[in-house]
Amino acid sequence: MERKKLFSALMFSSLLFASCGNNSNESPSTSSEQSSKPDETVTTTATTSVSSTTSKPTGSDEPYAFDGIVRIHYRNHNESYSSKCLWVWLSGVNGQIYEFANNNNPDSYGLWVDFDLQAAPFNEFSLTELSYIVREKSTWDGQTSDTLIEFSKFKPYETTREDGRKQIDVYSFDSGNKKLTLYPTLTEAMGDYIKVAKVNDDWKSIYVEGDGYDTGNGDNSNIGIINAITVYSFPNSYQLLSDTIKEQKKNDYIIYQDAPRKKELNITFKEELVPTNQYLVEVYFVSDMDNVKRANVSFSSLFESEIWKNKYEYEGDDLGLTFKDTSKPNRATFKLWSPLAFDVKLYTYQKSAPLAYFDHYVGGTAFKNVYQMKYTSKGVYEAVVDLKEEDKFYTYYVSNIEGQFETIDPYAKASGINGIRGAILNNNQWKETDPEGFSSIRGNTSSYPFTHINTLNDLDIYEVHIRDFTASNSWVSNNDNRRGTYNAFVEEGTTYEGVSTGFDSLKELGVSAVQLLPVFDQDNDERVWLNKDGTYRKYPTYNWGYNPSNYNVIEGAYASNPEDELNRITEFKNLVKKCADNDIRVIMDVVYNHVSSVSKSSFTKTMPQYYFKVDENGTYIDQTGCNNTLDSSKGMVERYIINSVCFYAKEYGIKGFRFDLMGCLETSTMRKLKDALYEIDPEIVVYGEGWRGSGFASSTQAGKENVYQYLGDNGKGEVGAFNDGGRNGLKGDTKWADIVPSYGFMGQGPSDLSEDTMYDAACTYLGENRHVTQSGIATSPTQTINYVDCHDNYTLYDSLNYMYDGGKNCNNDTNPIQDAAIATMSYVIFSQGAAFIHGGSEFFRQKIMKKDDPNIDLLKDSIKAHETYIEGDGFEIPGGDGDYLVRNSYQYGDSVNAFDWSRKVKYLSYFNKIKEAISTRKALVKEGRLGVSYNAIQGSYKDGEGNIKKYSRLWDDLVQRDASNLLRPVLAAQTEFSKMPASTKLDVYSFLGGRMNEDEATIGIGNGKLRVLYGSKRNKGDIIEISDYKLAISKHEMLFVGENTEFCVNQKLALTF
Repeated sequence: MERKKLFSALMFSSLLFASCGNNSNESPSTSSEQSSKPDETVTTTATTSVSSTTSKPTGSDEPYAFDGIVRIHYRNHNESYSSKCLWVWLSGVNGQIYEFANNNNPDSYGLWVDFDLQAAPFNEFSLTELSYIVREKSTWDGQTSDTLIEFSKFKPYETTREDGRKQIDVYSFDSGNKKLTLYPTLTEAMGDYIKVAKVNDDWKSIYVEGDGYDTGNGDNSNIGIINAITVYSFPNSYQLLSDTIKEQKKNDYIIYQDAPRKKELNITFKEELVPTNQYLVEVYFVSDMDNVKRANVSFSSLFESEIWKNKYEYEGDDLGLTFKDTSKPNRATFKLWSPLAFDVKLYTYQKSAPLAYFDHYVGGTAFKNVYQMKYTSKGVYEAVVDLKEEDKFYTYYVSNIEGQFETIDPYAKASGINGIRGAILNNNQWKETDPEGFSSIRGNTSSYPFTHINTLNDLDIYEVHIRDFTASNSWVSNNDNRRGTYNAFVEEGTTYEGVSTGFDSLKELGVSAVQLLPVFDQDNDERVWLNKDGTYRKYPTYNWGYNPSNYNVIEGAYASNPEDELNRITEFKNLVKKCADNDIRVIMDVVYNHVSSVSKSSFTKTMPQYYFKVDENGTYIDQTGCNNTLDSSKGMVERYIINSVCFYAKEYGIKGFRFDLMGCLETSTMRKLKDALYEIDPEIVVYGEGWRGSGFASSTQAGKENVYQYLGDNGKGEVGAFNDGGRNGLKGDTKWADIVPSYGFMGQGPSDLSEDTMYDAACTYLGENRHVTQSGIATSPTQTINYVDCHDNYTLYDSLNYMYDGGKNCNNDTNPIQDAAIATMSYVIFSQGAAFIHGGSEFFRQKIMKKDDPNIDLLKDSIKAHETYIEGDGFEIPGGDGDYLVRNSYQYGDSVNAFDWSRKVKYLSYFNKIKEAISTRKALVKEGRLGVSYNAIQGSYKDGEGNIKKYSRLWDDLVQRDASNLLRPVLAAQTEFSKMPASTKLDVYSFLGGRMNEDEATIGIGNGKLRVLYGSKRNKGDIIEISDYKLAISKHEMLFVGENTEFCVNQKLALTF
C-alpha cells in the first residue's frame, strides 16, 4: 500500500456512524493511562512548564484559501436521487438551495454539482471551507447532518482543469444514517466498506460488520464479505513518533489478524479496551482484494455505561484555561476533556484568526507555538505553559476516531474574531474588564443595586435583540456609536423628533428586567470592514442568535471592535452595569439544546457524538428542528451547561436565564442548575420554553408538565415556563403548519368564540396554563410567564391587524387594532405570574417585508405548500401590493426587524398607557396584590351559604350564552384578598373586552363604587359608580379595578346582553 493511499484513507473520512469508527488523518494520535511517558521536551505535567516544540502536524500553518471549482459528488446506499438537492452555506444560517447537475441522469458514482468560488455569493471573501446538507427539494425531512469541507484536507488532491482553473473533488457517501463520509478520490469512495466497528458492552470485544452495493449483476453473495482483517492498538507513545518511525513500527502494534470470509464478526481480547488508544481496523473485502478499507473502532455506544461514567467523566470545574499560580501570573494551565482523543496538541498564536479573515492583512506567515499536551486521567489532557509574549490566542489540535481537527476550546471563555481561536486572558485582564462598582451586581450583597424580588412572578420582562433595538435610521447616536451594538444599546440621550429612543425609552417604560436574545458567540460573521469613504464594505451577519457556536464566549458582532478580544467583554459588562444602575436586571436567552453545525462544533471535534443525542445506529436525533440535540442526560453535558450558566452569573452578573426549547433538557438538569445558581444569588430566575422543536418532551425532560410538577420551590427557588395556553387563548395558536395567524379571543367575534378559547384566555389572570391543568397538574403563578408575543411568530399587532379584515391591507395601521393590542398587553401585565413584553409592542411593532426588499426571494423560497398545510417564514398580504407579513424573521435583516422609533412618536399616548400599566403593576406587586403565591390563587373559603369559593377565580358564568347561544365577549375574574386570613388588602377585579358586535357589553355586578387601578381606556384613580348592577365594558378594553369599602358584591354575577 502506498503511503499516499494510507494518508488519504485516514484523512478524508470526516464523518461516519456512531457505532462505527472513522478513518483518521495521517499521524493519528492516542494516549492512554497505560501508555509510556512521552519525550519530556514536548510534554507537560501539572507542575512544570511545557517547552515549545518546532514539530508541526501535517498540513500548512494556515487554512487553505481556495478560489477554484469545488465539485461535490453524492451517492447514497439506495441510489435514490431524483428529489435530492444541496443546502450550502458559508457561515451561520445564510444558506440556499442548489440543484445537482444530473438529478435525472446519475453517473457511475451518483450526483454532482460544481461551485465556482470566484462567482457570487462565494467571491466576497477568501474561503477556507464550505458547509452543506443533502436534503429533499420540497422538505427538510430526511436531511443529512451538516457536513464541513475543509479545503486544506483536499489540497493534495486538487487537479487542473482544461481552462486552467484548479478543482477539488469531494465524494460524499450516505450509507443510510444521515451522516456523510467524505473521500478525495473516486477509487476510495467506491466499493464495499466497513459499516460498523465498535466496542461491545463488555469492553473486551469489538464488533465489525461489512457492507456494500448491489452490483447489478445478479450475484450479491459477496457484498460486504470480509476476506482479511487486521486490528491495531496504538498507544499515545506511538502517536508521538515521527511518520517514518510510525511506518516502520506499525506492525508491532497488531493485536489481531484473521481471514474470516464473513460479513460480521466479534473479536474478543483479554483485557479491557482503553478509549484513549487508537484501535484501527484494516479490511480487504472479497469484492476488492487490492484496496484496503480502514475504520477506527468507536466507543460511543458505551457512553451510558457505568465503566465510562466512573473512569472517564471528570468532575472538576477547571476545564479550559485557568491561571492557578498567583505567584506566576503568566503560568497558564490548559485542560481539555477528550477521552476519545489519541493525541492533543496546544497551538498558540499572535493573531485571533487565520490571516485570510482580516481585511488589513494580505499574505504573510502566522506565528504559532506548538505544545504537547499530556493525558492525565478521567479523560483530561493537560498542558501547563509559561506563556510567551506572542501567546495571545489558542486552539487544540485533536486526533481521534473522526480524524484530526484544529478547534477552539469548547470551554473557552473569550475568543478572537468569529470565535475561531480562544483568547488567552489572565486573571488581571479579566478584572480590568469590570466597570467601576461591578462587583455589587454579581451576588445578593448589601450593595445590591436591584429592587429585591421574592419569586419570578414579581418581574415584568422586556424581550429585545441587541441589534434590532438601535439598527433603524430612526435611532441616531450622539456619540458615534455604531448602530446595533452593546454601546448603542445603553447610549443615553438619544431622541427622535424630541421623543426618547433606545435605552432612555427602556428606562422610561420602567421594566424590571430585560431579556436579551442570545449574546453568546454565534455562527455569524462578525467582521466590520470600511471603505475609504467610511461606508461599510462588510457588516456583521444578521441573525437572532439561535445558532450557537461557543457557549461561554460573548458575541462579537455587537462589539464596536470585534477584532479586539477584550472589547466585547468590556462593552457587554458595561451594558449590564448600565441596566443595573437603572434597576433593570439582565436575563440571557440561552440555547443549550442544539448547535449551529455539528461538523464544525468543538464538541464534535473534541468528543465525537458524545454531546448529542443519537439513536442505536448513530444517527443524530432531532428534537429541535435543527438536525441535532444536545444530550443533558450525559454527565459531562449536564456539567457543562450548569458550569456555563454559573460562569455568566459570576463573571457578568446575569440575573436570569431563559432556556430555548427547555423541553429538550432533562428535568434533573434544570433542578441542579437552579440549585447551583441559588448559591450564587437566590434571586437569579430560570424559566424557558416547556416544549421541544419536534415531538413531545419525554417523561424525563423539562416539558411544561414536568416543570410544574417537579421544578417548584424546593427551598432554592422554582423553574418557570411560558404560558402557551394563555397565549393561544388571547391571541391565537402559533402552529408551524398554519402560515397565517390564528384567531384567539381578541380577534374573534361572539359568533366565533369557543368555550376552550374563553377559558384558555381567562386563565391567564390566574397565572394558570390550562394546557397543563387539564392534565390534572397544578400550575403555580410563581412559575408562569404570561405572554402573547415574542421574537418567534407574528407580532401581536400584526396578528390582530390580520384578523381585523381577513388579512386585507394588514400592512397598514388600523385604529381598533391599536386598542386591541394595548388591551391584550395590559391583561398580561395585570395577571398573576411574570409579565412578558415583546420589545417594540409598546408602539405596535410590525414585521413587514416590502416587495423590493433584497431578501424577498429568500422569503418566498421558504414558503412550501403541502397536502394539508403550508410552511414558511411569512405570506403575501392580501391587497398589500406585494408586501409580505413575516412570521419567522431570524435571517431577514434590519429592514424587517429593526425598531422603528418613529412609531413611538406616532403612538406616544399608547406607549404611555403601557408605561402606566408597568408602573401600576410594580406598585401592586409591592402591595402584594400581584405577584402572589399559589395559595392566593388556589386557597379557598366558605361563603355565607356554605359554598366553597377560591380566593382567586374566574367568574362563575364565564361561558354563559345568551338567547342566541352566543358567548359573551368579556373575560371577568377576581381575587378576594378580604377573605384571606389576616389580610387587610382590598379585592381586585379584572375585565377584558374582546371583539364585540356592539361598542360595549354590560356585565352583571354588585352596586357601589369601584376605583380604577388601571384602564386601557380609562384614567387611573377614576371612581366607577354602579347603581343598576351593571358595569359596561367596551370593545377592546382592559379594566383592572379595586373595591372600595362601600362596594357591595352581587353574588349572582350574571352578564346582561
